[in-house]
Amino acid sequence: MLLNPAQVAGRWTFYVKGGEQDACTVTLKKDRTFSAQARCLQAWLGRTPTRWSPTPDGLLLIGKDGSQPIFLELREPGCYEGSVDGTKTLVMKRTHLQSVD
Repeated sequence: MLLNPAQVAGRWTFYVKGGEQDACTVTLKKDRTFSAQARCLQAWLGRTPTRWSPTPDGLLLIGKDGSQPIFLELREPGCYEGSVDGTKTLVMKRTHLQSVD
């Protein structure tokens, strides 16, 4: 089932499995953009995503130029995971249920 942006928007915590102590919190906005805190994702992704898009089975994090999106698979409600560089697993967990603009 494809979620609409309002269902995904809100605060999310990102971390690499095994490195939870380095987690960062990012707001996904209803307009499919990120809060400025998304810069923290560059350390894991090699770039800062500027847009996101729901898919039927997960979420895409998309860079400024639209190339090389990162796919995060829905593992359970409020939790997505995706492979980064084939060696690390990026986790995205809901931290706040209230949506934001």
